Amino acid sequence: MNFSIKKATYKHSNDIAHLEEICFSHPRSQKTIEEEIENESIIMIVVTNDNDNVLGYGSMNIVLDEAYINDIAVFPEFRHMGVGRIIVKSFVDYCYGNNFSFLSLEVRESNFPAINLYASEGFELIGQRKNFYSDPKENANIMTKYFKR
Repeated sequence: MNFSIKKATYKHSNDIAHLEEICFSHPRSQKTIEEEIENESIIMIVVTNDNDNVLGYGSMNIVLDEAYINDIAVFPEFRHMGVGRIIVKSFVDYCYGNNFSFLSLEVRESNFPAINLYASEGFELIGQRKNFYSDPKENANIMTKYFKR
């Protein structure tokens, strides 16, 4: 299967909203997703297959030379195929290519597959946010990849 990485557009918003409902206990509405697609401080990308079906998506906030991953989600039937890694690498490449200082994110402390993925891409555990998540309540690990030291 071939993958393509694209900037998310309105035509992807329904698939992204559906994916949010599958993956997150507090999914965003399609309207909110469409607003984020138009927001110049947010980069939202999708990974699609040869038929232009959305396999996964990611969003990242930009603040000056800092970036923060908001979400990465992959449809269950496309997990363990490298889709999440493609999204992470795309964000890392964007930050590196634009001379950012760092890229940071929060991840549930029990989400070992995601933690291992981020660590393999050079993210470091720098702290924890107590009871950051709800439904279920859980701490968040803060992981950051630095580009300038």
